[in-house]
Amino acid sequence: MPVITLNGEPTFQGEMLLLGWSENNRDGMTVRLALDAIDEDGHPFKGLGTGKHGQRFAAVIIPVTDEEPKRRAEIVSDETPAPQKRQPRRWEDMPPSQAAALACQSGEFQKWLAARDVDSADAILKRRLNVKSKSDLDASADKAHRWWKFLGHFRNHQTDQRYGDEMR
Repeated sequence: MPVITLNGEPTFQGEMLLLGWSENNRDGMTVRLALDAIDEDGHPFKGLGTGKHGQRFAAVIIPVTDEEPKRRAEIVSDETPAPQKRQPRRWEDMPPSQAAALACQSGEFQKWLAARDVDSADAILKRRLNVKSKSDLDASADKAHRWWKFLGHFRNHQTDQRYGDEMR
């Protein structure tokens, strides 16, 4: 099956975090996912239709576990592939301390923490995660897990801010 792309590129290619799923008579089966990409061009789905009459997509979703190497789904097309755009580096590919440092530099993350700047975001983050240094996040699985869970809450907030009740 040929892949339909926008501007010659896939709409999204990367890992996602399952935030929730539901099934009911009104909406049918729904899935809520957080995209791991940090893209300076904005949200990959910006401008596409949403809701019951929104843009349709074909997807192959492969579970990734921490015990095995992360796999990437390759998009296969009958057409000549378009030149690859540089993929943004994902926080999940970084050590927790590095991901936390980058998050503290994000204006949106600072706003969510009610921080004034990078330094206050850093202090708030360390206090909320009960660590003395972000490097402590790399020292134990428990502390790393706290970071990834905290980041998940931030991403839930981002999704709620962007889509409101539409995604619930």
